[in-house]
Amino acid sequence: MRKYTSVLAVFVLLLGFVAMASAAPAEIPSDTSAVIAKGKTQITLGGELRFRGSYFVNAYVRHKDSYPIWVDIVPIAYSKNEAYYDYRVRLNLEAKVSPNTTGYIELESSPNDPTKDNIGWGLQKGGARGVYDFGNTKESDITIRQAWIQYQGTGLLGVPAGVKVGRQLIKLGYGLFFDHTYFGDDAILVYVQPLKELTLAVHTIKFL
Repeated sequence: MRKYTSVLAVFVLLLGFVAMASAAPAEIPSDTSAVIAKGKTQITLGGELRFRGSYFVNAYVRHKDSYPIWVDIVPIAYSKNEAYYDYRVRLNLEAKVSPNTTGYIELESSPNDPTKDNIGWGLQKGGARGVYDFGNTKESDITIRQAWIQYQGTGLLGVPAGVKVGRQLIKLGYGLFFDHTYFGDDAILVYVQPLKELTLAVHTIKFL
């Protein structure tokens, strides 16, 4: 009887592995095609979903000097543990209306705070119906992270050149002194590439 029980247990275990394997999400092929649009316009849709949880131990440490002198014999650390979940949603659309002209829009979920892009779970922006008036509520807004039009070609200069206008992510060099690729800026970019290894660009950026 034990022999048959062991065989049955192994069989159930194998079925479990098969079910897990069949439920695994398929990989997105790298050669995805653009969305069909009218004429020669090519529209590509994309986006990003991020859900994460964090747990902090001793996130807040209080220095012993803030206590009376009689507790100075030992270091005092006030520990504070925190745990939370948050999410971020991004949707983007790229439209190539011609070989030289491209438009791009990226929308992002927002907690109605210009310094943050993560939505904490349970963010209350209105009560739910019923006796229990928590949850079941809209908890985020939609903001524009990027929105620009770019035109590039050879033109009169005979070398690659272009102009990019709108809200865009800007980074100078390696980003040591200027890296605004988190939220972006309203700007106009004019650039030219006299050599493949050299790009000359002029930016006018709206900071205030």
